[in-house]
Amino acid sequence: MLTVTNHASQQDISGLAKGYGNWWSAARQISRWQLLTAEGIERAWAYGTLAELELLGAIFGHKEHDADSIKKEIARCCQEILEVCAPDDFQVQSTMRQFRRYVDIWPRPEWIDLARTALAVLGNKKPGAIGLKDSLDETGKDKDME
Repeated sequence: MLTVTNHASQQDISGLAKGYGNWWSAARQISRWQLLTAEGIERAWAYGTLAELELLGAIFGHKEHDADSIKKEIARCCQEILEVCAPDDFQVQSTMRQFRRYVDIWPRPEWIDLARTALAVLGNKKPGAIGLKDSLDETGKDKDME
């Protein structure tokens, strides 16, 4: 889904919900079902996935999704991650890195504030000055993942 948004012009964005909205809805529903039985670390990963899908809902969701309700759901999902994991745990740090990418590498006006909401809840001290690029090597790979 992200690849589609990176190659879409601002005019094309409005048609993405129509073309890909059902895929987004299906992915979101699967994540919700996963939460029904997930425990511990798996629960944290499921909430991270759901938080990211909520962010993508700013583009792929249907008109009933407004920025305020998306922000609240992202904040709730991120808070749930912190109920399972400590702030320094890999699951939290990995989720933060992913949301940093939406600010630093894939910025779009539709989701930048949503990503900053996630980062603020997860403990990022300065969501506007994230510094993800410092954690990438010269090829663009995440140094922490090597």
